[in-house]
Amino acid sequence: MGNDTVCYYKSRPFDFGPITYEGPKKVNDAPDTSSAHRKLRPRRSMPSGLDTGKPATTIHYDALDREIRKGSQRFDGQWQLVDHVYDQRGRLEKVSLPFRGETASHWNTYSYDAYNRPVGLTEASGKTSAWHYGRLWTMETKDGITTTRTFDQLGAVVKVEDPGGIITYEIRPDGQPSRIVAPGNAVASFSYDNFGRRLIIDDPSAGKQYFSESYASDGSRTFLAREPNGHMITSKYDKYGRLLESKRDELNTEYRYNADGDLATVKSNNGTAVSYTYDAYGRIATARTDVPDGVFLSKSYKYADGNLASIQYTSQKGGICTENYVYANGHNTEVKLNNTTSIWKLTEENGLGQPTKAVTGALARTYSYDAFGLPTGRTAGNIQSFSFQFNAKIGSLSSRKDNRRNLEETFVYDNLNRLQVMTGKGIDFDEKGNLTVMPDAGTLGYGNSSRPYQVTAFTPSSPTVTPREQHLHYNSFQRPDSIVENGITATLVYNTDGNRVKMKVVQGNQELLTRYYIDDEYELDGPKGVERLYLYGDAYDAPAVYVKEGGAWKLYYICRDCQGSITHIANADGTLKQELSYDAWGRLRHPQSQTIYEQGKEPELFLGRGYTGHEHLRWFGLINMNARLYDPMLGRFLSPAPYVQMPDFTQSFNRYSYCLNNPLKYVDKNGEFFIFTIINAVKDFVVNSFIKVWDQGFNAWSNSSNWHSTRMAFKIDMGLVKGNIGQILSRLTWELPQTGLGHLAGSVQNTLYGVKGVSYYGGATAIEYYSEGWGAFTLGSFVNGQRGLQADPNNSLFQHEYGHCLQSQWAGLFYLQRYAIPSAIDAASKSNHSYHAKEQDANIRAFKYFSKHVPNFEKNNEYNNIFSPRWDFKNNLIIGYNRTKSIDSPENQVVLRNGIMSLGWADIAFGHTSISIILNVLELKQ
Repeated sequence: MGNDTVCYYKSRPFDFGPITYEGPKKVNDAPDTSSAHRKLRPRRSMPSGLDTGKPATTIHYDALDREIRKGSQRFDGQWQLVDHVYDQRGRLEKVSLPFRGETASHWNTYSYDAYNRPVGLTEASGKTSAWHYGRLWTMETKDGITTTRTFDQLGAVVKVEDPGGIITYEIRPDGQPSRIVAPGNAVASFSYDNFGRRLIIDDPSAGKQYFSESYASDGSRTFLAREPNGHMITSKYDKYGRLLESKRDELNTEYRYNADGDLATVKSNNGTAVSYTYDAYGRIATARTDVPDGVFLSKSYKYADGNLASIQYTSQKGGICTENYVYANGHNTEVKLNNTTSIWKLTEENGLGQPTKAVTGALARTYSYDAFGLPTGRTAGNIQSFSFQFNAKIGSLSSRKDNRRNLEETFVYDNLNRLQVMTGKGIDFDEKGNLTVMPDAGTLGYGNSSRPYQVTAFTPSSPTVTPREQHLHYNSFQRPDSIVENGITATLVYNTDGNRVKMKVVQGNQELLTRYYIDDEYELDGPKGVERLYLYGDAYDAPAVYVKEGGAWKLYYICRDCQGSITHIANADGTLKQELSYDAWGRLRHPQSQTIYEQGKEPELFLGRGYTGHEHLRWFGLINMNARLYDPMLGRFLSPAPYVQMPDFTQSFNRYSYCLNNPLKYVDKNGEFFIFTIINAVKDFVVNSFIKVWDQGFNAWSNSSNWHSTRMAFKIDMGLVKGNIGQILSRLTWELPQTGLGHLAGSVQNTLYGVKGVSYYGGATAIEYYSEGWGAFTLGSFVNGQRGLQADPNNSLFQHEYGHCLQSQWAGLFYLQRYAIPSAIDAASKSNHSYHAKEQDANIRAFKYFSKHVPNFEKNNEYNNIFSPRWDFKNNLIIGYNRTKSIDSPENQVVLRNGIMSLGWADIAFGHTSISIILNVLELKQ
């Protein structure tokens, strides 16, 4: 490929060994003593790495090999740094915010109790978090919300209490929930088969869902699901866990892979398809997406110095344009249209790495932030000037102002961070998170006890507000496929991923609109034949859009507020094309007065999109947020979310609420809202300091991550809610320390473009790196591993690492001291690491789990069926296990029983202290 990697070393008084690398673009950190490592070698230097086309990075260590400074060179040649300071007991005492220069000014500071448990976090902004511990409970105060979690003797959460009420959990012996009761006596129940596999979910929002799965002799698996509306979904996977085909009422889909195992084609029988080709280095060379009626978008990718150099776009009507990318010190600083017109250029950033000045054609833009990275203002030429004030302690917007018209709004929140007052107008909620009073709209009633989140009554507050009668029908994706109101009908078509690809709106026999959608980037409107291609991003963050009307392409620039809502559209010369304004919940209003438009008198949107970049359906007063329809008048979705995202937060059980009833803090891009900042401020700022800095109007560092890294980041975050309810609760409470570290490791590697893929199995998230030959490490449910790692019981590396996941579930808060740290130290000093007691324990736990839960799992080397998944005894040795005998034989049962470790005497005597860590290391030393 012609790329070079150069490392420079500074001398140190101790020379312990060579540096190693983990994937492209990243020089390895110091040994992670908080993870269960395999094939780990000691690393004791201070490298300065330079990978062709990527930012230079540097890492500094102290005499104890702890990372004390990490740096990355920015586009302007200056260095951005993050410092770490440790206390006398070796605990992380404080982490700086990213800074330039020699000395950090702002720090996040941690405090601990005598057992090394975190009791306080004071962030640089003044925001505080606190933790208190009892024998079977923990109390956490975060974002101003105090939550108390109660555990049973085995560490399973059985009750959670916050200001919204109490959640109780009935837990089965295998750790999975059989019943959850949320505030308002909203009951969800769960049924399982003899293997612990989910059979039925009965939820007060989503209804009753049925599941089943079966295995064939060739190792393939078939999964069936029946939705509450009666739709059946059948999915078939091959022996490698790859999806081969899916069948739904609306469409059937086939998946094909090339010789390297990469996805080649996805083809459905409703006219939708996707196809990919790859270059010699496994990078996407071409991608084509087809939607019904012969409409398609083809993209051709070119690379230089390991970076994306250009994307050429072609539609069914011919060539559209080429985006060209310009880099400085490995950072994307400019994007050009057809290698001539500059559509976005970064000119200045702050110490946190956030863009403060940029130029888009004739528009000069500015962005301002406080010292902690929260936005305080933005301008664009003479058409946009906004200022913002955030409450840094809870991260919510306190006020915003249109400086051009001197119009200011203020906002107040309740003790659950729900929006309570909008400039003097009150909003009310019940204990279940149901919105009961919406200013300038009316009151909502909920009278169905079996459906406690369902609106059963609406009383308008004004004669200008007219209740609407709408009829909606949903498909197997739980997406609307038809909307009918007042003689107007909209029908929608989706691809196999549930993304809408076509909408047709008619009134009687008259066609009002036919619109095609491809990848949130390209749209085609009929019958006028208008084409739109969003440049340097998609409909939700692109700074510009290329529009073809009347046979000619024209360039327009998009200005947004801090939520990503489209507020101004400018012509190529910088003059105003359209101005839009919204209240907190997305209702369109007059920009000059900020009064809400009367129903039916809203303006036609030039791009068809507005609030948070989503499409407005003006005929129905709705906003299509992709997975679900949102009613801005009621501040609610019309259908429930597909899952409960935070099962230990009372407000999450209301699947109809919009962004936890805080629409000014969160943005729901796909109708399946997920909170990405669950872990802590350390992860937020470290990740932000390494490329993943973005401003909602732009993709500040966008290059190939636009089509890969962003998807991987979402999949890593989704790992927090994968698995059964018991596993989710465990990783967010009992396993929280290692969960945070595992999630952080994968996220940081992904921002450095080092993650190839993400897959899931049994509650575990396997993060596959591009790098090879180093093994894997596991923290909580996150397995970070070398190229080839897959979340598959037949994957040798995953087999062992899944055992560490099971260790984490069992040991919880004791996992790091009892398992991870002794294992990591042994890995750094021994060649026969697999013989260590911790590794044997992991092998045995995983072996027993797969033997019980994976049908036809081969438990010995007598390969009766070559297609059956089997345990890899060669690489995952179980000392003393007799492969010629059954797993149930007395001899093997003794081996499996004796190899399982319990908590040590040091854990019981000294709790979470450095003493117990040292004693564990000495006790288990080989």
